[in-house]
Amino acid sequence: MRAARWILKIVLVGLVMLSAGLPTSAAAAMTIGVVVDGPWAGNDEVLRLFRGEIKVLVEREFHVAFPADKLRIGDWSVESVRRAVDALLDDPQVDLVLAMGVIASHEISTRGSLPKPAIAPFIIDQQMQGIPRRNNASGVNNLSYIAAPPPTLRDLRAFHDLSPFKHLAVLYNRALYEAIPRLSANLRDLTDELDSRLTLVPVDEAASEALKRLPAGIDAVYVAPLLRLSPSEFEKLVSGLKARRLPSFSLMGRAEVERGILAGIAVDDFTLRARRTALNLQRILLGERAATLEVALTPGERLTINMETARAIGFYPSWGILTEAELLFEDGRPTGPLLSLGGVAHEALKANLDLAARAQAVAAGEQQVVQTRAALLPQVSVGAEALLIDRDRAESSFGNQAQRTLSATARLRQSLYSESAWADFESAEYQQQAREQDRNALRLDIVAEAVQTYLSVLRAQTVRRIEGQNIELTRTNLELARVRREVGFSGPEEVYRWESQIATDRQRVIAAEVNEDLARIALNRLLHRPVETVFQLEDIRVDSPEMLIGRPEVFRYVDNPWDFRIFRDFMVSEGLARAPELHRFDAAVAAERRQQSAARRAFWTPEADLRGELSQRLAEGGAGQSPPAADVPLTLPQEDDTRWSLAINLSLPLYSGGARRAELGRTTAEVARLQLERAALAQRLEQNIRSALLSSRGTFAGIHLSRAAADAARNNLELVKDSYSRGVLSIVELLDAQSAMRVAELVAANAVYDFLHDFSEVERATGFFFFLESPQEQHDWLARLQNFFHAAEPMPWRQR
Repeated sequence: MRAARWILKIVLVGLVMLSAGLPTSAAAAMTIGVVVDGPWAGNDEVLRLFRGEIKVLVEREFHVAFPADKLRIGDWSVESVRRAVDALLDDPQVDLVLAMGVIASHEISTRGSLPKPAIAPFIIDQQMQGIPRRNNASGVNNLSYIAAPPPTLRDLRAFHDLSPFKHLAVLYNRALYEAIPRLSANLRDLTDELDSRLTLVPVDEAASEALKRLPAGIDAVYVAPLLRLSPSEFEKLVSGLKARRLPSFSLMGRAEVERGILAGIAVDDFTLRARRTALNLQRILLGERAATLEVALTPGERLTINMETARAIGFYPSWGILTEAELLFEDGRPTGPLLSLGGVAHEALKANLDLAARAQAVAAGEQQVVQTRAALLPQVSVGAEALLIDRDRAESSFGNQAQRTLSATARLRQSLYSESAWADFESAEYQQQAREQDRNALRLDIVAEAVQTYLSVLRAQTVRRIEGQNIELTRTNLELARVRREVGFSGPEEVYRWESQIATDRQRVIAAEVNEDLARIALNRLLHRPVETVFQLEDIRVDSPEMLIGRPEVFRYVDNPWDFRIFRDFMVSEGLARAPELHRFDAAVAAERRQQSAARRAFWTPEADLRGELSQRLAEGGAGQSPPAADVPLTLPQEDDTRWSLAINLSLPLYSGGARRAELGRTTAEVARLQLERAALAQRLEQNIRSALLSSRGTFAGIHLSRAAADAARNNLELVKDSYSRGVLSIVELLDAQSAMRVAELVAANAVYDFLHDFSEVERATGFFFFLESPQEQHDWLARLQNFFHAAEPMPWRQR
């Protein structure tokens, strides 16, 4: 294991120096000269990073100085960098040269044997640049360089998978490609391999010039390090690429993705090179030859996508890439308006189609009540009649019936007393009350469904977040496994194992995303919205003020078994008093009892009604209009054109074939049935309330216990991960620790939502959703709770 060998060498050299009586600090004083390619806004930050890493590693044993007059900054030309390197190599006060730039690293690494030690941290393609390498070292006297695997081919393949392109533009630093001409040819070879055209676009110090040079027809842009661009010019470049809706990919990786480039793979390359530089410098100070130091570096790799840029250019990565990549500026995935629990419940009550249909049933029932009441009110009707009879009958009527007659009639009927009509009317009113209670029960069901669906979305979001964090952890462990392989702690099998684990974790992420989408569709359906409507949800905590259990005046009644038993009694009494299901049975029993009473009275109570009729002859014609003339004077009575009648009718059936007795028996049995069903329902409701309360007590206790388990699992994972990175533990222990933490996090998250779900069942069973009630109703409920406890039997220890 190479890292172990380095440590062993440090110890041995230190022992030798001590045994020889040499003061290690005095023997190791060193002045470092630094060469930088040219002016760049990030120079100070990078130099601080390298100096900091070097001092942290060696300052306890050695004195290392970075004099300001030994810092040489070129002008981005090969000649200026060459002169700076020559000056530092010839300077007797400089003990080691640090080439802080791609041009400087190339220049110093291609000189052959050097007069003094030099470190070149920025070799981008050792083979293509023609830099010597022997047994994973430079093999050149006094030369140590750092070379990662060439990133360009890796980047272009990933970019092509992300956004298949046919014409690629490469934005590059003109000075760098002039210093290393083979870079251009190498890029052309790579794009040929991808069956794509290539256009090289040099970039100096102005983004506008670079954007102008972009030819028409390109469909992707690869951004090489553009160190001559100031931060403001880089922002202009990014804005220009967005405006043209061009996908972009950064060779420098995450740092530039954060600044607006669409995607990249490299992760914190500067820090890794700085730490290797510090380690190589320490080994040189301890007496190792620079020519023998390892040159290979395995940097971190992680596809990173700027989702803000993706949205701006209308780019949508595939599902596989979305689950594999790290997504920046995703805004937690959900977008749209922010919904609260109370808002969702109220909207569900307004928009739910089932409740709207039930409201129409209630409206129809109101008209049915009016319809049955009509039998008790006056019934008035009018009519007209045109009558034509034969002539001989008209002539023989002695003027009482004309051959053609037109008349109008008005009729009145008023029930004076009808037991059956009154029973139907009063029963209809009770039945309407039952319909209203049925609607109230549906309202509670809809609120309960809204709460549980709301919690389902929050639960799915949390699971997705945990699975996303888990795959990020797996990616980190994959990078760690690659480093372990590089330093000799493990072989390639661990890398393959972590790559396999990433595939498994991606499946879990996809499943979590699907579950969240399904939960969102269910909530949109409940709110009668288009099922793909996007929204955000306010999170709910156990101690949220809108939650009943979150109120301190309630929580104190459930924190011990004695008070919790009394609390259950109170909730049962409240639930049975409020339950619309029981009120619906009460109304149904009252309706059937009224029918029972009518059936009993039908044996001796008659029905009475008043009937009246008024008829007016309007016109007549033909024979029979007047009596015939007689030879003998004879006066016959003649009716006038108006007729009326008024009658009172009483009726009492004496025998109906047993129908009245059968009706009495039916209603008596129906009343008994409804009463039994109500009693059974009351028992079930009490069981539901008590069971839901007991279940919520168990899940509430699980919140604290599962959170403690998750904290312990997380701490354990940190310890195991640290031991794994030092080669003490194997991949199996780390996999187990990571799996344990993932499961513990899921259990802890589910514990909260399990409790909230259980307590929503309590509220539904009692018919009282605290967060929907007005402040006055909430106050009254809390007052009843307090009075109930005061009236309950005091605890034994309180009696003393």
